[in-house]
Amino acid sequence: MIMMNSEGDFNQNNDDDDDDGVDNPILNEPKSNDDEDDDNIETKCYRRILNATDMEMWIHSEAYRDYLNFIKLLNEFAKGVHNRKFQSRDEVNDEYLCNVIRLLDNLGELCDQIEPINDDKNQRFGNKAYRIWFDEMLSNIRNELVNIFGHEYGSELSYYLADSFGNKVRIDYGTGHEMCFIIFLMGIYKLVLIPNALEKSDGETLSRQIFQSFSHQLLNIFALTYMPLVRKIQLRYCLEPAGSHGVFSLDDFQFLPFYFGSAQLIDHPTIDPGSFPQANIANQYQNEYIFHSAVNFIHQVKKGPFAEHSNQLWNISGVQDWSKINSGLFKMYCKEYLPKFQIVQHLVFGPKILIWKRLSK
Repeated sequence: MIMMNSEGDFNQNNDDDDDDGVDNPILNEPKSNDDEDDDNIETKCYRRILNATDMEMWIHSEAYRDYLNFIKLLNEFAKGVHNRKFQSRDEVNDEYLCNVIRLLDNLGELCDQIEPINDDKNQRFGNKAYRIWFDEMLSNIRNELVNIFGHEYGSELSYYLADSFGNKVRIDYGTGHEMCFIIFLMGIYKLVLIPNALEKSDGETLSRQIFQSFSHQLLNIFALTYMPLVRKIQLRYCLEPAGSHGVFSLDDFQFLPFYFGSAQLIDHPTIDPGSFPQANIANQYQNEYIFHSAVNFIHQVKKGPFAEHSNQLWNISGVQDWSKINSGLFKMYCKEYLPKFQIVQHLVFGPKILIWKRLSK
């Protein structure tokens, strides 16, 4: 694990090898890296990171490059955005993305309908009603995504959305699941938003404003629809943090809200990093800023001194510059998350979204 010091730099601590990845519920068998391509590859995705030796290929793959570039894109366009872009779901106006919000809202309503099981004496950690919700979720999303995006794209997107809400068997959630939702958004960006914009442009180069608009709408969905949904699921069904007490996250479950949220606060005229651990500050700004919403959730679920239950975030509050925090969190993510076998081992790779192909030198 990496710890941030007051200068925005990071110090290395001992690693933890517990699993924080995801077992894809749609996937049946891993695909050997020596296997030939299947005739129906357009609707199938496979595991490729089968052991630690595959990590070198992952780091040098198109999939890794595309994912890293995508989160950097979202982060870049989040910098200094102190207005309504991430404060109201009404800011999302693309028809495809509005349909995604509707789908996620339906999953939230499903969570409201499926009551936790409270009389199971064999139930120690995690409420088994989550598995009922999970099965219902799976039965809904594939058809919904095919209806929205067509069979080819909807089928491939469904792998990543299905993995975005936790693990059915372990009843836990971690940064591997968060990562899958970002890959889901990346797929929509690559397969639908950009191609449609290019078609409408009559061959003209897309303007920065178009990329900005798409980035803002996608990050809006992440912050204002996905995050409230997974927090509801975590609380209602008592999901456990994946790994050793959420070792691969900043608040037991998440990392990216703090990365994107710190970008949003860059150059803010009044909010300094030293204030965010205060419960009243987090509560005051929870509906305006992604970072404070994440900290406010911590105050809802944890008691005691902030420095004790959220030590990494407490250390980050000592860095007196949001830009330094943002760049430091990116370094942390690249060094301590993306290269971890236990986080990415269950990722699946397909023909169009997450591509298992070595980059040419």
